[in-house]
Amino acid sequence: MARLCFIDWDHQRLTALVAECGRNKAKVLESWTEETELSPNPVMAEELGQFLKIRLKEKKQVVAGIVALVGRDRLIVRDQKYPAVNQSEEPGLVRLMTTKEVLDDPEDVIIDYQPWTSQENRAEKRALVYVLRREMMATYEAMAKGAGVKLVGLCPRAMGLASALPQGQGTRGLVAVGHSWRQLLVVQDGAVELDRGLALGDTMAQEARRGFAVYGTTGGTQPGRIFAAGASHPEIDRLGESLEVAVEELTDLEGVPGNGPGAASMIALIGMARAWSREKPGVDFVHPRMPKNEISDARKRLFLYSGAAAALLVMAGAAFWWHTGGKESDIQRMQADLDKLKSDNKRYVEDEKRLKDLAAWDTANWLEELVDLACRVKDTKKMLITEVVATPQQQVAGQNSPYNGRLTIKGILPDGTGDENELERLDKDLRTAGPEGYYLTKLRRTGKTFDFEILVKTRSPSDYVMTPPPPPKKKDAKDSEKDGLKSGGASKETGTESKGAKAKIEPGAVGKEAKLKTSGPESEKPMAPGEKTKAK
Repeated sequence: MARLCFIDWDHQRLTALVAECGRNKAKVLESWTEETELSPNPVMAEELGQFLKIRLKEKKQVVAGIVALVGRDRLIVRDQKYPAVNQSEEPGLVRLMTTKEVLDDPEDVIIDYQPWTSQENRAEKRALVYVLRREMMATYEAMAKGAGVKLVGLCPRAMGLASALPQGQGTRGLVAVGHSWRQLLVVQDGAVELDRGLALGDTMAQEARRGFAVYGTTGGTQPGRIFAAGASHPEIDRLGESLEVAVEELTDLEGVPGNGPGAASMIALIGMARAWSREKPGVDFVHPRMPKNEISDARKRLFLYSGAAAALLVMAGAAFWWHTGGKESDIQRMQADLDKLKSDNKRYVEDEKRLKDLAAWDTANWLEELVDLACRVKDTKKMLITEVVATPQQQVAGQNSPYNGRLTIKGILPDGTGDENELERLDKDLRTAGPEGYYLTKLRRTGKTFDFEILVKTRSPSDYVMTPPPPPKKKDAKDSEKDGLKSGGASKETGTESKGAKAKIEPGAVGKEAKLKTSGPESEKPMAPGEKTKAK
């Protein structure tokens, strides 16, 4: 019997179960639920695996692999109709029809489906199709690698909930209430035919009634029995009043009650363990349904077509070639349409990513940050900034960090005038800036060089209150002339003006008689040494 770890890790809540599966029986060895600050994402996948590895070691459990459940909010679920074809061609046809209706590139998603058992003998079949992004598959694979085991299964949570229902023929409905999710299922003979999410709040009963009604109008059979998993007794009563049927509580699953916080996730894990012990679940992204190449049937068709062609070669040669030419033109036209759809689909995906990036743009005001930095670096002789790099800080899915910008500051302490205290003062100013902290700093020094790694918090323009010192005032020609007089003694030319008269002392007149030339009504006068010059 294989010992596996089944996990449902969603919205910072881990629900885990260790069970031995085999011989149509699953034996639960350990189970637990805990709140964490982590949730599955590509950035922290290996760290999540280390966290799970530590938990398994604490509980003294050694497992051969991990089977993970994925919530409906991480999947694309579609009710797909398709014509009845050979079983080997069905996966390719379902995949082709699904990729036409989703925005993602077909190479970026994994597609698996579960056919409706009530549509097996009809010309048009239906299936419940699940689409998962490959980046989520890579996240869980990296998580399993970090835990030191292999990812053996990745299934929708609906497969585990469906397997937890009582076995038997007929249609059954299920309303599952999780910690932060609600889900509505319709299961026909063990196969999920309806998977819908319900809103959180008091409208769950009305939405469940509407979901069952829509399912009945689209060709489905109304459920004969309806169960509730993880719902409280008042919620079960409201469901019964809204649906006008008796709602049964799903209980006694390896000692797990049907109501209470986290019960629905644990019930889904127990159901998945049971499904894994009997056979693989209906949908598994690790082993999705793929087109099969049945060589024997192809050879049979080849012999049949060859014999028919030999018998009717003379009589229907022309008609045969005309028919073949018409089919080839149809194929070419369909291929051209498919190529156009793929091109449009790829363009739409790029547009959507670009719009999401624009919608998510939220970072610091870098010009204001540079002004603040200039205000804090007061003396470049003590500390000199040589490089400033500003970049947006990527937000991690599931974590709301107020720091969404990053500053990298490099500088040196000049030889002879560098001051380490000035560097410490700058670090302290940055750490204490703002009432709730505008920065998270990390200072590294290597000799005379240093660099800061700073996380920056977005703030409004009114929060930037620091102003740089005014630049030194530039001296004009008159100021320069006055400074020259003060510093160099007597000037070569001194002019005074009064009532239209201008006075001028000629060069070389100091210590001798100086001639005062005036322009105006007065004539030249000799000026004795030491006599003060007066202008009227």
